[in-house]
Amino acid sequence: DNLGLRVERDLNGTHMKNIEAQAYYNYVDHVMDNYSLRAFTPTATMPNRSVSNPDRRTTGGKLTADLAFGERVAATIGIDLQENRHTLRSSMNQSSMPYESMARVEDGRFRNAGAFAEFSLATGTSGRVVTGLRVDDWYAEDSREMLSVGMSKVPNPTAGEERNETLVGGFGRYERDLNTAPLTLYAGVGRVERFPDYWELVSAGKESADSLSAFHTRPEKTTQLDAGLVYTAERVSFSTSLFYSDVQDYILIQSNYVKGTRRTTISRNVDATTWGGEADAVYALLPSVRVTGTLAYTQGHNLTDEAPLAQMPPLEARLGLDYVRGAWSAGALVRSVADQDRYVVNQGNIVGQDLGPTAGFTVFSLNGGWRSRAGMLLTAGVDNLFDRAYAEHLSRGGAMVSGYEQTTKVNEPGRSLWMKLDLKF
Repeated sequence: DNLGLRVERDLNGTHMKNIEAQAYYNYVDHVMDNYSLRAFTPTATMPNRSVSNPDRRTTGGKLTADLAFGERVAATIGIDLQENRHTLRSSMNQSSMPYESMARVEDGRFRNAGAFAEFSLATGTSGRVVTGLRVDDWYAEDSREMLSVGMSKVPNPTAGEERNETLVGGFGRYERDLNTAPLTLYAGVGRVERFPDYWELVSAGKESADSLSAFHTRPEKTTQLDAGLVYTAERVSFSTSLFYSDVQDYILIQSNYVKGTRRTTISRNVDATTWGGEADAVYALLPSVRVTGTLAYTQGHNLTDEAPLAQMPPLEARLGLDYVRGAWSAGALVRSVADQDRYVVNQGNIVGQDLGPTAGFTVFSLNGGWRSRAGMLLTAGVDNLFDRAYAEHLSRGGAMVSGYEQTTKVNEPGRSLWMKLDLKF
């Protein structure tokens, strides 16, 4: 369930230009089981129909104002607030103990109140300085009384504990338009502190290296340098950007971690660096034909373990050809991704873990379209034209399900035909 309200008013005053207020309510009630989407097959570790039913209630709001101080200084200031409440109920035997009859038990609560400001200062006729600052007050509570360890329930060592932390982030960037060419250069530095989220602190199965609870996982602190350029002319445009970041207390999720005689999943802090860049270009061969291209690469290093940083995407390039003339359009796209041999098995983040090396691949796609005078747009195409079997490096592992072959990585779709119709009234 999602409810939202936004109110915006243009004031056009001398200093106060615009104000905006938002409020929202979101509720997610999620049921996971081992029987409703497939035939139930008993196993030694799960002999009965089982259900896990977490929910999450989110409420929050935001208030911002756009300001101006003369023609050279503009600013945006604001405050925001968000609160999350998580509960969980589950059944290891749905037939005799249905989850619907169980009470929901709160396992965690988070609250964040923040204030922020961004300023833009024009320097001369072609330069700009943009700066920003944000301060957040974080609160988290571990509401779990008991934890599941294997098939047993044990007391939670951080039951009822609360955390209050104030985190600060900010950035500064200088932009300059050259007078001799349609070129903009920019460079900036920023620092952000990120509080661990629910999945890194209190979600089921998360521990630390020396405790059954990960509730004391420290916030991430990232300092990043950015630089780039943007060129825009009549027939050609391109942009490039580079970055380097130093991350203190990066939150690493590690699965299959050995603790005594068992294996589990832990959250732990490591120091890391990442660097990379991207470039994209558009060139008009003819008034109706243009070529597009992009190139992107990111590399990460885990300084604590002296190893690659897990869950980093490999080098990727895209080359496209677009044709538009009158009501007709057509396009072709080639996407090529290199091998990824920088990996650490069983390490990653809350989204996924490195499963091993990943082979490179190249995928071709075609599309075409027709637009009527009435505004109707009909498009169709084929993705993965040659039906290539491939998986992204940032891919989940296949689950072990009785009667199904378990895959190391979940493959992307094969050849796919699609058609879309857009109507505007």
